[in-house]
Amino acid sequence: MQIRRAAATARDALIAAAADILKIAPDAMSLREGYVSLGPSTTGVSFGALLGGRNFNLKIDPKVRLKDPATYTVVGRPVPRLDIPDKVSGRFTYMHDLRVPGMLHARVIRPAGVGAQLLAVNDSAARKIPGFVKTVQAGNFLAVVARNEWAAIRAARAVQASWSDWQGL
Repeated sequence: MQIRRAAATARDALIAAAADILKIAPDAMSLREGYVSLGPSTTGVSFGALLGGRNFNLKIDPKVRLKDPATYTVVGRPVPRLDIPDKVSGRFTYMHDLRVPGMLHARVIRPAGVGAQLLAVNDSAARKIPGFVKTVQAGNFLAVVARNEWAAIRAARAVQASWSDWQGL
């Protein structure tokens, strides 16, 4: 219900913004495929043009008019899963497949106990691994950064960290 109210609040705000631009009564407008328009035959104003790159922060209106479920165009109807063929064939790009120029990899080094305190760090062996960039320490947080994933894994294994003994939960 909260998602329906949030979507309806956004719908009304987009329609009001388009009505101001087009100088048309909001009651005559509707949202369709990323546009606020007068009907299926008109293009209207795109959501992107209405927002202009600004944040779209609204408070949910608890009394907003909700759509009649009989008018839904997606909910309750079969929607083709366009992603499935690429997932089955291995062509789909998952988050861990992402590569960007200059990308670095990191591995967090964790203690055996949740509340253990970091006492000492020796990263001399990690520094000898090709691709190692640096060790990051901030309080009890410890990680290594490297130019590729395998170097980060090897560097994390090579770092010698001493942690306090913690016998909590």
